[in-house]
Amino acid sequence: MAIRIRANSNTNHDIQELLKKKYTLFGLSIVFIILLCAYIFRLQVLSNNANNQDVFNQDVIRPDRGQIYIQNYALNTLKLVTSSNYSTKVIINPINLKKQLNKSSIEDLSLALSSVLSSPFNLILENIKEALKKDNQYYVLIQNVSQEQSNSLKNFINEKTYLNSDYVKYDFTNWLSYEDNELRIYPEKELASPVIGYSSNNYWSINDINKEKRCGDILTKNSNFQANGYKIGLSGLEGSSCSELNGINGLRGVKNSEPGNNVILSLDYNLQKEAERINNNIIKDNSNAKGKPKNVASVILEVNNPDPRKNGRVVAMASSPTFDPNNYSVDFENKPSAFLNYVTDVAYESGSVIKPLMVGALLNEYYLNVGSGGNCESNKKLCVSPNWTFNDLCGGKTYTYGSETIRIKNYNGNCFPGNLGLKEVLRDSINTGIADLSKNITSEVMSDYFINKYGFGNITPITTYNEAKGNINTFVDNKGYNINNAFLGFGQSFTNTPIQLAQAYVPFVSSGKMYPIKYLDNNQEAKTSEVILPEVANKIKSYMAATSSEGYNGTGAKLSLDGYGNGTKTGTAQIARSNVINGPDGKPILDENGKEKRTWCDYDCNSEKGLYEHTLVGFAPVNNPRFIIVIKVSEPRPYESANTSANQVLAKPWKELMQYTLEYMQVPKEY
Repeated sequence: MAIRIRANSNTNHDIQELLKKKYTLFGLSIVFIILLCAYIFRLQVLSNNANNQDVFNQDVIRPDRGQIYIQNYALNTLKLVTSSNYSTKVIINPINLKKQLNKSSIEDLSLALSSVLSSPFNLILENIKEALKKDNQYYVLIQNVSQEQSNSLKNFINEKTYLNSDYVKYDFTNWLSYEDNELRIYPEKELASPVIGYSSNNYWSINDINKEKRCGDILTKNSNFQANGYKIGLSGLEGSSCSELNGINGLRGVKNSEPGNNVILSLDYNLQKEAERINNNIIKDNSNAKGKPKNVASVILEVNNPDPRKNGRVVAMASSPTFDPNNYSVDFENKPSAFLNYVTDVAYESGSVIKPLMVGALLNEYYLNVGSGGNCESNKKLCVSPNWTFNDLCGGKTYTYGSETIRIKNYNGNCFPGNLGLKEVLRDSINTGIADLSKNITSEVMSDYFINKYGFGNITPITTYNEAKGNINTFVDNKGYNINNAFLGFGQSFTNTPIQLAQAYVPFVSSGKMYPIKYLDNNQEAKTSEVILPEVANKIKSYMAATSSEGYNGTGAKLSLDGYGNGTKTGTAQIARSNVINGPDGKPILDENGKEKRTWCDYDCNSEKGLYEHTLVGFAPVNNPRFIIVIKVSEPRPYESANTSANQVLAKPWKELMQYTLEYMQVPKEY
């Protein structure tokens, strides 16, 4: 049975009100959907326009770029090493402007714009007339306006102040815009330039960025509001942090841009200046009529700081030659090698500075095996005792490994008679001693220490823009008890960078602990890992301290500091490479393709010419090391003599830099 309900007048009124509300809400929903679709369509059009290199997207707001800072530990402040000057262009869209002229006269438009910019009416009028001759969407009406004019224009457009004025009828935002152009400035000029790098003066197109794989995820993070070009970091930190420094684009009337992040380095302004000064002195003091050193690299690494967040900081990274990033195009023509960071970008054979690392691996295996009830021969776990000894032979020693026989000599033909131990092998840098030791380690164990524990052949945690891994193929290919173990043990047959070398020494001055090194100041404590046992680290420290306090062969020059003990090791590496063939006029001879003719020159060939790589690595203070310093120079005093040593070339500069560092960082003296 159906039930009928009779509605009274009040009920009819309520229903009518409900229907009104329902249709009002429905209407508002329709309006909202239409507006949303229009907004999405607008974004799509803008995005498509931005990706089309022939159409300039006037509505994109470029962000302010982030800046790069270094430290001033003495003043506990930061110092800017980059800055940005912005100039503003006034842009108009001639196609849309022509449509506006159907509503307004060109004189009225010019007068209004002249008032907004406080610019002469006649100048505006003539420029607009020129713009109207163009059939495109982009025309620079005024190349650069003053800061006051720029602020007035941006406020006028972005804040839409014209909507509350008589200018509303001119619909400015449909045809008027602006473009900020950034000029990157490097106020410290050449200071740390290979580390900081430089940025392009011109905007790179999207196609070129994709093609060259530049600037990380900058295109992805700007996919909503894509610009038609970007300023790109081309080397150094500008390159490695390019996307982070660039920020995120905005859209006028929709979303503001997000400025790029600032990047703070752990490098100290004063330590960096001192390191570069000493680098330049090394070049000056080791130049002659035949030429000058090819490059010098020095790095200062902080360890054992009471504040563990500061451990592993690179407080100076000096690479010479340098360049002026404000004039990078000119410098690139004159000295392209200055754009390389020789601390991180170029690997080389570092020679005898590797010997303590070899001895450290052998001793660590001894303490691990013997301490667990084993011995140095069990299960092929070879090692050496701290009491190990050997006897040298004048003229070198012959070693046979399977079918291989080779004669190994010491630097400059030196011989060391008597019963010698590990301290003497490192103090006097005895190649034959390392060759004897190499028989006590397997290639597998050696590779594990050098690659997995010390970090050779791997990018360091600092991950600079163009960092080199080095060549470790000999480790990888080494099988059994190959003679390569001997060469690897005194720094031949593989290459590394100075920053890798500094990192490898961290466990030997930090009670066996390795922690990641860094040159960005993240103020975070890094996790440590045990690489060698503390007793092994102490042994190696004592051997290196003897090198400094006793000197070469117990009688040579000593590396003493005022108030601080220290430990050091030098390395002199022979160079094998091809050389340019010069004609009688001293200029390179070219082949049929216009390339320089070259001839191969092996170790002995270049040694006769006095061409070496010299390295000195050391730490101080001796009891509780706070800093590791590595200095490397390539080909000092070229063609002068084959008898120059790393100690002769680098001892004085290393002492100067370490003394300055300890006193500047207020490390208490030991005596």
